[in-house]
Amino acid sequence: MTDVLKSEIEQLRERLGEAEELLDAIRDGRVDALVVHGPEGDRVYTLKGADQTYRTMIETMQEGAVMLSPDGLILYANRRFAEMLDASIENVIGGSMDDLVAVEDKDRFAGLYTRAFGGEGIKAEISLRSRDDMVIPVLVSMQRYRDEDLVTVCMVVTDLTALKKTEEQLKRYAETLHRKNAELHQRAEQLGRLSSELTMAEHRERRRIAKILHDHLQQLLVSAMFKLETLEGVIDGNSWQRVRNAVQVMEAALEISRTLTIELSPHVLYEGGLVPALEWLVRWMKEKHGLSVTLAEEKSVAPEREDIKILLFDSVRELLLNVVKHAEVASARIDITRLNGNCSITVSDPGKGFDPTEGKTGRPESGFGLFSIRERLLTLGGRCEINSAPGKGTSVNLIAPMRAIAPADAEMETEETEAGAMAAGHADTAALREPATITRVMLVDDHSVMRQGLSVLLSGYPDIEVVGEAQDGEDAVQLARKVNPDVILMDISMPRMNGIEATRIIHSELPNIRIIGLSMFDAADQAAAILQAGATKYLKKSGNKRELVNAIQTAVNAGG
Repeated sequence: MTDVLKSEIEQLRERLGEAEELLDAIRDGRVDALVVHGPEGDRVYTLKGADQTYRTMIETMQEGAVMLSPDGLILYANRRFAEMLDASIENVIGGSMDDLVAVEDKDRFAGLYTRAFGGEGIKAEISLRSRDDMVIPVLVSMQRYRDEDLVTVCMVVTDLTALKKTEEQLKRYAETLHRKNAELHQRAEQLGRLSSELTMAEHRERRRIAKILHDHLQQLLVSAMFKLETLEGVIDGNSWQRVRNAVQVMEAALEISRTLTIELSPHVLYEGGLVPALEWLVRWMKEKHGLSVTLAEEKSVAPEREDIKILLFDSVRELLLNVVKHAEVASARIDITRLNGNCSITVSDPGKGFDPTEGKTGRPESGFGLFSIRERLLTLGGRCEINSAPGKGTSVNLIAPMRAIAPADAEMETEETEAGAMAAGHADTAALREPATITRVMLVDDHSVMRQGLSVLLSGYPDIEVVGEAQDGEDAVQLARKVNPDVILMDISMPRMNGIEATRIIHSELPNIRIIGLSMFDAADQAAAILQAGATKYLKKSGNKRELVNAIQTAVNAGG
C-alpha cells in the first residue's frame, strides 16, 4: 500500500512540474496553442508568442492585465494582477474570473462581461476578493479582442484602494470644512446682528441725548432768557447791559444746542427717509462748512432696514466731513443708484486724494473713519469700495442691502419701543436665523475647473445649493428635466449642443427655471441670442462674483 501511495505522489509531482513548465512557457510566449478539456469537448486557444517589448511592458505596468475566455476563464494575467489579489500567478491563471469577484458584484460583473464580449467597451468600478477575503475596489476596462478563431476579452484592472482612501479623507476634510464654514457663517451672522445692535444702540443714545437737549436744556435756556428779558426797565441801564450780555451768551448756547441736536439726530432722517435726509445734509454742509455738494439720486432707492439707513447716512456725513478736513476742495458729489437689488451711494471729490494701500483707511482725527464704515457695512451684508490716489481725488462707494431682513425690533418709534427692542435684541443674539428659502442652482460648463470654481464660490452662501452639474447642452437638458432647479448658470460655448440651444429647449419645456448665460467674451450678439432664447441675464465669467450671486437671487425673486 505504501509503494502505491509513493507512486501516485511521484506522478502528481511530475504533473505539477509539467504544469509549472507550461505556465512558464505561456508567459514567455513559447506556447502557440492551449487545449482545454471540458464536458462539452475540447477547446483550442491559440496563444501566439507576443513581441518581447510588449510582454515586458505588460508585465511591468502598474495596472493588472487579464485575458479572459468566452466563459470567463483566465487565460493570461500579469504579475501585477496577482499581487492585487495577494496570490501567486500560478493560482490565478487557469481559474475563473467569477471566483475572484466579490459576492455583491457577481451578477453585475456577469452582465458587464456579457456586454463586453458582445463588442461593447466597458469601464466600471467593481470589488474583488483577495485570498484572505479582503475587499479590493478596482476599476475594470474591458474590450473584446478577436484574432482569427480566438475571441477573448482583454481587461485592464486598476487598484482603487489608495484612491478610495484619499476620497474618504477628502470627504472627511470636506465635512470638516463644511462644519467650519457653518460655524463661520454663524459667527458672521452673529457679528452682523451685534453690529446692527451697536448701530441701533448708538442711534438710540443719540436720539436720547437729542431729546434731552431739545425737551430740557433748550426749554430751560429759553425760559431763562424770557425771565431775564423781564428785567428790562426794572433795573438800571448798566445792570441791564450786563443782563443783555448774559442773554446773548444764552442765545449762543441755545444755537449750539439746536445745532448739536440736529447733528446728533436729524429728524428728517426718521420722518422723510434716507434721500430727503441726504438732501438736508447737502444744504447743511453748504451752510455749516461752505462745501457745495451735488446730489444725483433715484428717489425710489432707499433701504428698508432702519440700521442700514442710519449707517449709510452717518457714513455719507463722515465722508463729506473728511472732504472738508482733508481734500482741500470746495465741492463734492453724491450719487445714489440701485445696484443688483442693493443701494449704492458714491461720495466723490476732485481733491488731493490719498494712497489706500498704505493702510491709512481712516484718519486719526476722524471719529467714524473709513475703516469703521467698511467693517460695519461688511457685517451687515454690504461693502465699501475706496478708489483714490494722491492728486487724483477720492471716490468711496457704499453698497448696502435694501431689503428688510433685520428683526422688527430693530425699528424704534417711541422710547418705550426702543427699550423693548434693545432688550429683545440682546435676548435674541444667539438665535441665528436660517435662510428662509434655498435657491437650487445647476451648473453647466464644459470645463470642470470652472464648474468646481463656481461650486466652491456658491458653497459660501447658505441660501444657495448646487444640485447638479452638466458638461454640455445635451446633458444640461436631460439634467434640468430630472432635477428641475430654480436657476441654471449656462455656459454659451460648449461641444455637442451649445448653451443657446440648450436654453431654448429648457425654457420651452420648463419656463419656471431662470437661466443666466455666462461667457468669457463680452459679445453683444451672444448676449442677445441667449436672452432671446429665454435667459433672464447675461454675465461675463470674469466679472464681479458678487454680481453673479446677486443675479441668482434677483432671478429667483423676479420669477415669483
